Amino acid sequence: RLVGYVVGGEGYDKAAMQQELSTRLPDYMVPGIWVKLAEMPLTRNGKIDKKGLPAPDMSVVSTQEYVAPRNTTEEALATIWQELLGIEQVGVFDNFFELGGHSLLATRLVSQIRKELEVELAIKDVFVHSVLSDLSAHIQGSSSGSLLPSITVQERAERIPLSFSQERLWFLDQLEGGSSQYHIPFALRLEGDVSIDILRNSFKDIVSRHEVLRTIIRSVSGIGYQEVQPSDNWDMEVVELTAASLAEHLSGFIDRPFDLSKDYMLRVRLYDLGGQQYVLSGVFHHISSDGWSNGILIQEFLSLYSSYSKGEESSLAALPLQYIDYSIW
Repeated sequence: RLVGYVVGGEGYDKAAMQQELSTRLPDYMVPGIWVKLAEMPLTRNGKIDKKGLPAPDMSVVSTQEYVAPRNTTEEALATIWQELLGIEQVGVFDNFFELGGHSLLATRLVSQIRKELEVELAIKDVFVHSVLSDLSAHIQGSSSGSLLPSITVQERAERIPLSFSQERLWFLDQLEGGSSQYHIPFALRLEGDVSIDILRNSFKDIVSRHEVLRTIIRSVSGIGYQEVQPSDNWDMEVVELTAASLAEHLSGFIDRPFDLSKDYMLRVRLYDLGGQQYVLSGVFHHISSDGWSNGILIQEFLSLYSSYSKGEESSLAALPLQYIDYSIW
C-alpha cells in the first residue's frame, strides 16, 4: 500500500488533497493512507529519514464519520473489507481505495464476494461502486443466478488453451522478442549454517507442486497452447564469487530473458560469498506468478525448509486445483 506523510496545519484536508493529487497523478500513484506529522524526520544531511517515518494507524485511515452497517449485505461486505484491508472498523460510507485498497485487493474482494454472497461481480464494479453502501446496493440489485460455475478439475485436451492473461503476456513476448520487464525478482541475504541441499529440495518441491512454474507455451499456426514439463530437470544453481562482483552477476541473472517455449518459469541461484555469507536470488516470469501468489510461495518455502531441516516430511497438503484447471474453466 502507498502511504503518504504530510506536515499540515489547521486547514489540512485529506479528501481535498487526494482529489487534487488525482488530477495530476494516475490513481496508483495517489496514496490511499495518510499520516499527519508535526515535522518530517531528517537525517544529519537534512534529507528525509525514511526509516524514522512512523507506521500508519490502520484504525483511523477513513476520512468519513463512522456509520455502522444497516443490513446483512453491508455487514458481510464490512467483514470482508476488514479482513482484506487489515482494518478493525469499516463504515458504510467508507471508500475501498481510500482505505488502502488497490487493483490486486479488488480482485480478491470479487473472489470473496463470490464465495460469501454468491454474487458474480466484474472487477470494474469495485471501481465504479467503491463506497461500501454503493457496492451493497449494486449487489442487492444483481441476480445471484449469474454466478459462474465453480472451478473444478478439468479434463485436459492434447493442446490446452492459454488463459486470457497468458495470451496477453505471450503475445507481448513474441512481439518484443523477450519480456524482461515482466520479471518478478527477489534477492535475500543469508548468513550462517545454510543447507544448500535443503534449499534446493525445497524449491524443487515448489516447482513440482505448482504446474504453472513448469508450463511452457508452444504454438501451431500462430495459436498458443500450454504444455506442462516434468520437474525432474529443474535445479538451483550455486555460484561461488566475491562480494565485489555480486552486483554485476546479480543484474545479469535477473535481466536474462525467459524463453517461454522451453524454460521453467522460476529460476533460482545461490551466490556463495564465502565465510557462511550467501545471497539467494530468484526470478519468476509474470506469466506464472503475481504479487498475491508470491506470498503463498514464500509461506510454502518456509514450511518446506523448516520440515526438511528437522528431518520431517512435508506437511503441505496436495493442491486440489492447478492453473490449467482455471485456464480451461
